[in-house]
Amino acid sequence: ATAVRPASPRSDLRAVAMPTEHGGWGLTLEPVVLGLLVAPSIAGTCIGLAAVVAFLARTPLRIVLVDLRRRRWLPRSAVALAVFGAEATVLAILGGIAIARTDAATWWPLAAMAPFIAVELAYDARSRSRRLVPELAGAIGVSGVVALVALAGGAATSVATAAWLLGLYVAHAEDQGVPSEALRGTTQNDIVKEYLSRRTYIF
Repeated sequence: ATAVRPASPRSDLRAVAMPTEHGGWGLTLEPVVLGLLVAPSIAGTCIGLAAVVAFLARTPLRIVLVDLRRRRWLPRSAVALAVFGAEATVLAILGGIAIARTDAATWWPLAAMAPFIAVELAYDARSRSRRLVPELAGAIGVSGVVALVALAGGAATSVATAAWLLGLYVAHAEDQGVPSEALRGTTQNDIVKEYLSRRTYIF
């Protein structure tokens, strides 16, 4: 009979620390890069790094939530909790730096992102993260990072909102298997611009 080798601590760490969704890297990094291209800043860089850390932290958090919901505590649960604790500490440090370098007006997208992220985590806890609803909710929530990064760099609210819409457009296209290079269009709202900004309603 062939002996089965027990999993090494290193393999346990990799299993709880590394995301299995390879597409999630692009979904996380693209809003960060777009935001920094629109309005580069130290605070925006910290927010972008925090977004990456949050993406990494989701894997151990999901393991902990699933095991708690199933009322079990395995060796991997302890490892996942330790990894999540370390990543949460880094996240808090990066967030603290970003908050210290920005004003309160920078953070309004976070209020819009929070419900979508909460939906995704709720599905994570039930091991149903591959359903349509959590995937769409996650894409909407993560895309909001571009608005945060842009606002942290001093971009106007309209620019940050447009960047978020563009991020959603790209994320939805990639979720449908359409490459970003094939996308066309503009985020400009012509009706609002002509009617309100240029006051064409007087004619």
